Amino acid sequence: MNFKQKLVYMFIGSLFTLAGYFLATLANNQPPNAHAQDNTTKVFDKIVCKELEVVNQDGKRAVCIITDKSGGVIYIDNNEGKMVSSIGTDHNSNGHLMINNKEGIGFAHFKILDSGGVMFIYDKKESRNVAIGTRKLSGFIVLNNTTSAEERPAVQLDGLTGGRLLLHNKNETHRVYIGSIKDRPNDGVINIYDFKGDHRSYTAD
Repeated sequence: MNFKQKLVYMFIGSLFTLAGYFLATLANNQPPNAHAQDNTTKVFDKIVCKELEVVNQDGKRAVCIITDKSGGVIYIDNNEGKMVSSIGTDHNSNGHLMINNKEGIGFAHFKILDSGGVMFIYDKKESRNVAIGTRKLSGFIVLNNTTSAEERPAVQLDGLTGGRLLLHNKNETHRVYIGSIKDRPNDGVINIYDFKGDHRSYTAD
């Protein structure tokens, strides 16, 4: 190799070196958000994982998607770290929706039963005060007496036998029945019961 050839190779090598240095300089002088945008904006056709967690600006969990023995569950938290809503499946593989207050105490629970759908409404003590739903091809509303440790129906309204209203005492015993007469759906009846269980009926006759 003569001296001129050596000069040519040295010149080409110097060009590659300068080009590499120039490109590196350009990369380092990109706007501050260029890398951040590239790192945070991604498009995926599919993500497969067992748990996905989204955090807020303070690094606290805001949304969590997981799987449990019943199926998939989505938890939504407020900024205080309290779970305010959840969507998932119950032990019968039916869907349900839970809505809580800011303290994480459940106030409304929507779920699917074998006989239809139902919504439960709770008080601050997490006692179930109201139930609204469907069963046996009829809608119903139940107002519970939650003054005792056990939840007992106080008022029941449903569409059985053409529609009826039942009023109970604290022991879940009928005290007033207003509805239609069995086998006579076009005639109404009012039954009033005393403490012995005896009643007086007022019918359409």
